[in-house]
Amino acid sequence: MLPLEIAQVPPLAFRYSICTLVTNWDEYERMWTSFVAKGFTADKAEFLYIDNREKNQYEAFAGLNALLHKARGEYVVLCHQDIELLEDGIEKLDQRIAELNQMDAQWALLGNAGASRIQKMYLHISHRDRRFQSEGPFPARVHSLDENFIVLRKAAHLGFSADLGGFHFYGTDLCLQADFRGYHAYVVDFNVWHKGQGVMNPHYFEVKAKMLQKYRRALRTRWIQTPTTRLFLHRTAVATWFFNRKWVSYLLKQWYKLLPK
Repeated sequence: MLPLEIAQVPPLAFRYSICTLVTNWDEYERMWTSFVAKGFTADKAEFLYIDNREKNQYEAFAGLNALLHKARGEYVVLCHQDIELLEDGIEKLDQRIAELNQMDAQWALLGNAGASRIQKMYLHISHRDRRFQSEGPFPARVHSLDENFIVLRKAAHLGFSADLGGFHFYGTDLCLQADFRGYHAYVVDFNVWHKGQGVMNPHYFEVKAKMLQKYRRALRTRWIQTPTTRLFLHRTAVATWFFNRKWVSYLLKQWYKLLPK
């Protein structure tokens, strides 16, 4: 086989990959049927799932990473089994994606519910009692997205943390991973009926604690030694500027030589 220049690489097979962890087949079938009825037909979308009916083969972080790896769609929809599409369908989602492509070349994620700052929520969703709630304006750039419905641009090559697990906070983790790579997340006006209800059980707080521990370590102040120089990473601009001056680096190097080995 001859090597391929990047322009010769064939395109992805589908417009969308719809990826779900399944514990209830009847519920999943209603979700899947509603997508097909709204235009996500076999020529435009593939439906991929992990069968967790007998036992949890995968939790959310590892399971959705596995689905992302297998997905062959240009856009990957990560969604709960307990959602259904009502009025909005593939044409509406295509429009929202086209708007983001025009507005922000660095967008990577979109959803129907999320938050941007303390207590500032953006929602365009039908709740379990079919009560519709819309709080814009849209599109709204956000820090985090609710996990019931997230669309990921496959070209961003994002994934979930390998050192976290469970079934909570994985939407927030994905948004943080996007932010670290220079991408953005948005809430758009695409309505989904979400029939589930969030539960803050002991597992929720366990995952929260592990996530805080992980990102506290990831965002810690530290020195990075490269093959050619040293970098000082700090959250404040003043400290970053000061400790990355050449003369400061030189003094620290001399001080280090004096330390007992």
